[in-house]
Amino acid sequence: MKKIFLPASVAGIASAVCLFGASVAYAAPALSQSSVTLGLGQSVTVSSQASTTAVYWSANTNPSIAALQANGTPQITAIGNQTGSTVATICYVNTASDCASLTITVQSGSVLSFSQNNLTLTAGQNASVTVSGGGGTYSISTNSNTSAVSTTLSGNTITLSALATGIANITVCDQSNNCGTLSATVGNSGPSGSGSLSFSNANPSIAVGQVFSVTVSGGSGYYVTANTNSNVASQSMSSNVLAISGLATGSTTLTVCSTTNGCNYLYVTVGSGTTTTTTATTTTNQAVAFGVANPSMVVGQSMTVSLSGSSGYFISSHPNTSIVQASVSNNAILLYGLSAGSAQITVCASVGGCGTLSVTVTGSTGTTTTATQTTTQTTTQTAAQTATNNSTILATIQSIQSQLTQLLLQIQSMANTLTQLASSVAGSAQTNAVGVTGSGSYAFTQALGVGSQGAEVTALQKRLTALGFYSGSATGYYGALTEAAVKRLQTAHSIEAKGNVGPATRVILNGQ
Repeated sequence: MKKIFLPASVAGIASAVCLFGASVAYAAPALSQSSVTLGLGQSVTVSSQASTTAVYWSANTNPSIAALQANGTPQITAIGNQTGSTVATICYVNTASDCASLTITVQSGSVLSFSQNNLTLTAGQNASVTVSGGGGTYSISTNSNTSAVSTTLSGNTITLSALATGIANITVCDQSNNCGTLSATVGNSGPSGSGSLSFSNANPSIAVGQVFSVTVSGGSGYYVTANTNSNVASQSMSSNVLAISGLATGSTTLTVCSTTNGCNYLYVTVGSGTTTTTTATTTTNQAVAFGVANPSMVVGQSMTVSLSGSSGYFISSHPNTSIVQASVSNNAILLYGLSAGSAQITVCASVGGCGTLSVTVTGSTGTTTTATQTTTQTTTQTAAQTATNNSTILATIQSIQSQLTQLLLQIQSMANTLTQLASSVAGSAQTNAVGVTGSGSYAFTQALGVGSQGAEVTALQKRLTALGFYSGSATGYYGALTEAAVKRLQTAHSIEAKGNVGPATRVILNGQ
């Protein structure tokens, strides 16, 4: 198998080059939920359970049903826009070949909510989840994995009992068929690679807006791999101190790992009142303040609102993305009116504290304005000032467009180079590929199975295509499609359909 090593400058834009055909092999993301049910305007976050690699959505079959947001983490947020269903394809960043599907259903009725949507349990552990919303008379509709988790329902409380390793998606409905789904992941005795990490407080209870510090010990090189409910709490790690910020009432489970000694779980509960804990250091940071607390704008208008009170700002919650577009740049939040309505945008700081910005958008077309923190603002602008502002904005847009054009040209040039290299490798593989002799007959020699890759896999896929058992592309990676084609070949020749290439299957492929 030949390897092509790319320079750092090319690797840095690998995700862009993927658009032109290059890809990197990853295992498909293991999502915390394979299907979710939302109400109109409601959002839910789905996590990749087994990796710290960021994910993105490569496809959305019906984007008018649900919008998707990726923020450079192992999480994807879905937002219900209109009733119906859509299927999203979730992939790791820098690859488009190994992906997972997420089915999203948006309904007009009330969607049930849970005190915790994503639970992480160990075998033998029990947990209680409170159901709310809907008609108030609940029943468990489905449990996707009863061998992993058993459930009992009493009133509005679900008790989950972890039985064996696995993931269970549990759907609860009321008498009007308004439903909601929660996910439970069960491990043997802790996260994958569990070691002996310990915390100064393994079950902290904090208040909304409060920042709580937990000291981690038992290893080195600490990091957080998963947060089952990032709408409830956010976290940041500095050395061996984990800072947890309460965002909304509820519960979440953090998976904290060490580069030297495995992982462990930290269970966080956020309440609405003031909570004091003496076993770890607790600090309260000033909430994020806005230059204009309740801005009003019109469709098509841009607005910049200054942020103060902390640092490292990010958008924690923004369910009404169809009303206003929002992004954070340094110490300001940039707004753009999309349609008439109102939106609540929660902005938090990386060191703790949050604030909510209430934005109202009306239907008329507007111009670009800037809101500052000054309490007394000028109520009128001269025509000259407006013209100057517009000219500055236009110049900025033109500069960005020029930079984008140059970047696209560089990407296209690199893509052409990669195409030429791929053609060269493919031409060489056709002449000297493992599995094909000089006379044109086949001579497969390797044991192949799911996960195998290289020239002999490419030759196998071409051979199966010629025999009528394979309809996919000759990618050189032995995946599910190749396995299914091998099984069809084995069945046709009356040998056990295991899906891997062994001695008996090689005899058939070699035409002996």
